[in-house]
Amino acid sequence: MAKNDMCIIMYKILKYMYECLKLGKMIDPEDICNNCEMFRIPQTYWTQIMKELIDHKYVSGVYEIKRIGTGESGIKFGVNTGITFEGVQFLEENSGMEKAADFLGAPFETILLNIISRIM
Repeated sequence: MAKNDMCIIMYKILKYMYECLKLGKMIDPEDICNNCEMFRIPQTYWTQIMKELIDHKYVSGVYEIKRIGTGESGIKFGVNTGITFEGVQFLEENSGMEKAADFLGAPFETILLNIISRIM
């Protein structure tokens, strides 16, 4: 498993959102953008991952937008961005997410807590 595998990126995004929810913190889109502290991936790849999370209803308050004239997609974060119950289930019960958690281990948990602690 590579650090930029889709399952790894999805896990990081969902885990971040779930920890924010449990701690009562607002999600900062900058913490999960394509070029953030947790990962650095191409914009198009990140957009595709976010579309998957939206389409499967693992996140709420996140929207795919179409850019007029270009046919390109973008992602917009709303006021009530967060993980859904379906997202929590996917995070906790999917074997791919379990492998991602094992692959990342304790160092990721430390980074995640540092990022969340900065959120006001």
